[in-house]
Amino acid sequence: MKKFLVEDNNVLPYIKVTMPEVVDSSALDKLKDKLLACPGFQTKDQLIDYSGVTHYTISSADLRRYVNGYGIRKVLDEARAGRRIALVAPTDMEFGMARVFLSNTEDLPASYQVFRALEDALQWLDQPPVD
Repeated sequence: MKKFLVEDNNVLPYIKVTMPEVVDSSALDKLKDKLLACPGFQTKDQLIDYSGVTHYTISSADLRRYVNGYGIRKVLDEARAGRRIALVAPTDMEFGMARVFLSNTEDLPASYQVFRALEDALQWLDQPPVD
């Protein structure tokens, strides 16, 4: 089973998130906790990889609660406004769920984009920072 992983180190210029095979509300809680614990959370771009996800047991309401609740909203509002968050979602299921997530992020101070290919996401993240 593919495990949940968050990497924030000096090697990568962004935070890399590998989502688990099953995405449920507990996976969102883990994502929140691990991201907020990253030293680079407020300033670094993010690459969130959904390519290993095989099953979702969350609703659009769960996604809204994740974006607007849990105390994460204040932290998101205080982060660098020009951050880029790339979501890699190669299959139709992953892409559709990523689009549902994006529908809840329109007023957040970062730029979110969904990509089918990892290479395209990396190219987008490699662009000069927007402040």
